[in-house]
Amino acid sequence: MANFHIGDIGSILEITLMNGNAPANLSDVTVLQLRLLKPRSTEYIIRTANFVTDGTDGKLRYIWQEGDLDVTGRWLLSVYIESPTLKLHSDIKQFEVINIL
Repeated sequence: MANFHIGDIGSILEITLMNGNAPANLSDVTVLQLRLLKPRSTEYIIRTANFVTDGTDGKLRYIWQEGDLDVTGRWLLSVYIESPTLKLHSDIKQFEVINIL
């Protein structure tokens, strides 16, 4: 996963959820959230993600907003989805937020 810079606005986080070796078909998903944990924090931040296309390719994205990336260090991320037949979390991934200089 790519690194981001502190204060980034408009940078894109794009993730492909997999079902085994194939992209997960998310077309019937009704809730698509990123659950973020900042360094040195115990409280998750929840952001709504969107499909890149129609969800059949497993691709989702979030565009960082002002105030999102406000702490440097290693962040944790999981995706939470709900559909009419399931509710689940993805594996936890890590990414770095670094200083520009």
